[in-house]
Amino acid sequence: LVTIERVRVLAEGAAALAVYGTPGEPCGVLDIGWHTADVAWFDRNGKIVRDKSGSMSRVGMERVGEILSSNFRRQHGRLLHADEVALIFDRFVAGEYFTTIYHSGKCPVSADDVKAAIRGVAASLENFLMLKWGGKDGSVAADASVVLLIGGGPLSMKSSFRLSVS
Repeated sequence: LVTIERVRVLAEGAAALAVYGTPGEPCGVLDIGWHTADVAWFDRNGKIVRDKSGSMSRVGMERVGEILSSNFRRQHGRLLHADEVALIFDRFVAGEYFTTIYHSGKCPVSADDVKAAIRGVAASLENFLMLKWGGKDGSVAADASVVLLIGGGPLSMKSSFRLSVS
């Protein structure tokens, strides 16, 4: 399990490392954005380790919105508009359980719907992290002093990870 204790939104991995990393200790940075997720691994000297770093497309919040939109179309006959997806995300982050979308009447989208879409995207991301940061014993990032979760996606995705950082 990735145990997420705090979420702060920062734009860049290097800035996150400088502010929240521990000098002289290895550190991972997971940056979940709108289109992609980027991972970077920094060694004890603060240098990036290329084979433990990379980028994965279609695992950002845009993909979560696509899943929600596809589900909405299946239930109500049309895709969600971009402003509706943004509204759903805003209300989800604010802790509201339902977002009402209007299409031939009220069409509620629940927080459970959002969580299910996030879990689908998070599963792909977990596999990527296992590939990049996985240990022979099945652990993930166990040799990091800290893993920093940054970007625009963490506010929505923080409760959806099941990986373990020891």
